[in-house]
Amino acid sequence: MLTIRKRIFQFTIPTLLLGYPTCFANSALQSDWRNLSLASVDKIQQSELNRSKETDYKNLILAKRGMINGELNITNYYLSKIDDNDTTVLAIKIRYKAITEFIKGNYTKVIEFLSKPAFKNIKDYKQICLLKIVAMMTQKFSNQLRSEISKCRGFNKEKTINDSMWLTNMEYLKLREVSSIPGMGNSDIRNIITDQELVRIWLKTGLYLGEDKLISKNLTALPGSIYRSKRFRELMGFYWYRLGDYKKSLSFIEDINTTNTDNIRGNINLEEKKLELAFGHFKLALQKKANSINSLERAIPLAWTLEQWKDGNNLLGRLVDYNLDKNKLKALEVAFQIRQGNYKLARRNLNILDATYKGQAPLIVTQMQSYVAFRLNDLPILKIMSNRACKQYDGLNCWVQSQLLIWDNISKTSSRKESIKGENNFSLDALKAKVEITPIQEELIVDQYDIEELDSKKITIDNFMQRNN
Repeated sequence: MLTIRKRIFQFTIPTLLLGYPTCFANSALQSDWRNLSLASVDKIQQSELNRSKETDYKNLILAKRGMINGELNITNYYLSKIDDNDTTVLAIKIRYKAITEFIKGNYTKVIEFLSKPAFKNIKDYKQICLLKIVAMMTQKFSNQLRSEISKCRGFNKEKTINDSMWLTNMEYLKLREVSSIPGMGNSDIRNIITDQELVRIWLKTGLYLGEDKLISKNLTALPGSIYRSKRFRELMGFYWYRLGDYKKSLSFIEDINTTNTDNIRGNINLEEKKLELAFGHFKLALQKKANSINSLERAIPLAWTLEQWKDGNNLLGRLVDYNLDKNKLKALEVAFQIRQGNYKLARRNLNILDATYKGQAPLIVTQMQSYVAFRLNDLPILKIMSNRACKQYDGLNCWVQSQLLIWDNISKTSSRKESIKGENNFSLDALKAKVEITPIQEELIVDQYDIEELDSKKITIDNFMQRNN
């Protein structure tokens, strides 16, 4: 009886404080809800709980989708809508938060999130231990890190097929004990060549450490069957690209279409000054991985060089590098918009930048503000911005200031289609060309002798007048 009263009490108090639940919208039910049986109360509570869980699962899916697309603000928005009291999804929610902070480079926050009690369960800890270790690798080596490595290796032992070689390599790298890494230094490679996965990790580690000579020395020891692996050949393509042998590099990745291989092809075309082909390969790489930093770092400058303004703006929107200056990124976005001819949108973004800089924007931003005002025929803003740029020793805007004093509306004058002045044939060739000189025909209006005679008579009259006075 006490239990029944307790459960009814739990149900009625929230109802009295917050109003009737949505399931009691019917007025008849509102008036006599206390007459409901305990079974009905349980059913309603269970229905509400299921509905809440369903909403949380949907929010998790949307948060994950945002994370995959690099839209971390969307991820954080949907994660904030998930109830922390729902223990069934709490560990996943915190893990997603940790991943977003990892992408941003906030490794201290990653460690803080992954150290929460939600991961005391071994099942949940297995999911996050590697991420936590990588975040801790950014800090000074400690006994806690050694303990985490040991635990993670032990809990995932049944899943690993190579005795956690990657984790072992990471530990040795952190301790700067490179010679202890299997296949590195004086270590014998024969212990790892029997396993494709171990060879791949060895090659990747060697590339990371810049051990090109060591790799070259041991290539002949590798079994021929290893070259059937596309993942291995992809690494070999990168290896030969780094050595400058582009022909060999392309032969290894000829039938492989991944983000990395498209980047390698793009880099080779870039080295050979084949800019259009390079841009095409980087765009292909971005189709496979929309936010590939390696691709974006090359594709965005190429978009500017090749005058692909629309593509450039789209590529800028994919950048998720939180180490970049947001104001500089916005300024670059405005530059693409100006070249695209979208002056109104450029003006809107320039106003945001001007407010951010509190009227103390860099010269390049002021120059763009002046130009956009010029194109939009906004003379008051043009006068302000050209004056501001002129004070920063920008010669072109000082010239604009002088033209504003001459022309009533320099913007409209510059956009006129009709010819303002005659044809100008002035050129260096014209100066060097032999030209026949035609004397100028002078029309005699007043004879010079008559002028001289009049002058002499005037002098005589003046002398006569002086003597008589």
